[in-house]
Parts: sequence; structure tokens; C-alpha cells
Amino acid sequence: CPTDVKECDDGSYVNHNPDKGCAFDLCPEEIVCPSEVKECPDGSYVSPNPSKDCEFDPCPQELVCPSDVRDCDDGSYVKHNPHKGCAFDFCPEEIVCHNEVKECPDGSYVSPNPSKDCEFDPCPQELVCPSDVRDCDDGSYVKHNPHKGCAFDFCPEEIVC
Repeated sequence: CPTDVKECDDGSYVNHNPDKGCAFDLCPEEIVCPSEVKECPDGSYVSPNPSKDCEFDPCPQELVCPSDVRDCDDGSYVKHNPHKGCAFDFCPEEIVCHNEVKECPDGSYVSPNPSKDCEFDPCPQELVCPSDVRDCDDGSYVKHNPHKGCAFDFCPEEIVC
């Protein structure tokens, strides 16, 4: 076969292949692999690699971490985490969340919770109050207020400035 090479679009080179009548091997972008995937022991997936004749890429090596645990101040334990190079996970008291707060529909605020990976605590459930109204002396009406434990709002004549 001739000894010249062909440059592919990705910058790689292919040779003449004597098993293919001295035709050039296909460039990686010309190879279409099956779209199947292979699940690895760690739960990730790998795909066929066109530059390796559609052989699957190797699965990532899952680190085998020591099995000891670390005691936390609150009495809980944390273990080594293979996704963090076998470093220990943080104890709850070591987690510092951002200082943001979230306003809830009822006007109250909730903060991030360090024991829940800094997810916000849920907003309090808004009370569903009875739908009856109270007649005021001036002919107006007031309704139950969920922000006041479902007590009636004040009538205008009851508001003292």
C-alpha cells in the first residue's frame, strides 16, 4: 500500500489499510457507531467510540474507599465519599449555607437548611379559613385572615390610629 496518510476533519490521520484493498481507513467522523450505551457498575453510562472501531469506552474506575466513619458533633456519622476522592462527607455542623432567604406566599421567610444540603425549608402551609364574613357597623364586611390565625380582620370602626 502507499505510505501517504489522509488528514481527517478532527486533525487526526488515517493510513491505507491492506485489509481493505489499500483504501484509507475511515476517519472518526465517518464512522457511525450503534447508538446503544453500556451501564457501568457505578451507574454511569459509556458509549461506543468511533476511533476504537466502536468498542465501548472504559467505565470510570470506582474508588474503593476505607470503610471507617467519622463522628460528628451532633451524634451522626459521615463516611468516605468516592466522588470526592475518598474524602469524608461534611458533618452537618460544618455545612455553611448561603445567606439568602426565600419569601413565601404568606409573606413569611424561610432559610436554607444545612442538614438538607442547603435546600430551603418548606414554606408554612397557608391556612384555609372559613368563607363567612362579619358585618361591620358602617355596612362593610370583613373576612377571616389566614395571616392572623383565621381571626376576622378589624372593621373600620375598630381601627384606632
